[in-house]
Amino acid sequence: MKPLWHGIAGAALGLAAYKVTGSWEFTSVTVAAEILIDIDHILDHLIQSDKPFDIQAFFSFDESLKWKKIMFVFHSYELILLMAIAAFYFSNPLLWAVALGMLVHLILDEIGNRNVSFPIHMVPAFYFFSCRLINGFSVKKLIHRLQEQEISNGDKCLKNG
Repeated sequence: MKPLWHGIAGAALGLAAYKVTGSWEFTSVTVAAEILIDIDHILDHLIQSDKPFDIQAFFSFDESLKWKKIMFVFHSYELILLMAIAAFYFSNPLLWAVALGMLVHLILDEIGNRNVSFPIHMVPAFYFFSCRLINGFSVKKLIHRLQEQEISNGDKCLKNG
């Protein structure tokens, strides 16, 4: 999903979080988690790209499609589950805030990155770290660019590439 939409979603999430909790601390952590989860794009760029880091590359999903591997370690339902378990175990509202912000981000990525913002197809379980791990983090196994006929014929988007 494009960064602008994550910013807008983060602001809306912040308003909702404050309305429900009345806590600026909870609200700030929730919004930060929703936006800062994308730091893993920087990590992947530093590891995978042969180009020096620049902000344009950071915001370009096309750039990451050129890499051999894609990890996105923070874009992970398993990590969110671990965060929620830790929040429950430690009765820590700020861990709940992190889990909430991350979950909202991933849901928006699920919607926005599946042929809405980008003409690509990702395997259905792409946002599970275990799926990426099982596939060796291989971009070729996990993502492919849709051709014009596939873009206009949505049923092909439901099948694995």
